[in-house]
Amino acid sequence: MLVFNGRTHAAVGITIGLLLIEKLKIPTDTTVLIYLIGLYIGTLLPDADHKHAPMGKVIPLWLFLKHRTLTHSIFMFLLPIFLIKLLANHIPIIYLFSQGMFLGIACHIAMDLLNPTGCPLLYPLMKKKFNILRIKTGSVLDDAIFLTSMICLIYIMYQNFLIGRVV
Repeated sequence: MLVFNGRTHAAVGITIGLLLIEKLKIPTDTTVLIYLIGLYIGTLLPDADHKHAPMGKVIPLWLFLKHRTLTHSIFMFLLPIFLIKLLANHIPIIYLFSQGMFLGIACHIAMDLLNPTGCPLLYPLMKKKFNILRIKTGSVLDDAIFLTSMICLIYIMYQNFLIGRVV
């Protein structure tokens, strides 16, 4: 069972990512797209261990991992950190991509903590799953979170990208 479908993970993650652009000092020139791509991928990447998830169709980690194991633990954050350490000095744009990916993964895992199933945050060290709430996929609350995120996303984009350029 997925707590939220890919659309909700992406909408919430991108909304939070846009809200944090100034705080993270992400340049708002054309390189912001690299950050947003990393963010989008990060919001979906933890579910690559699920056969029917959007990212599971692209990167079939479900062939090797059970759902909600390693990809839903704090060790999933090692991937963007590894990319930063390995490539950021040689390819600076990788830093923006990895920063977005890190935030996207964090948003995904935080949202899955709202599911009755929870997440094994310390997997493989400990298999205990942690959860905060009991929001199910397809529930009214799931749809409300998606709709609220989309409204916020449209407002943020309008405020930051359209108003300044229309004048």
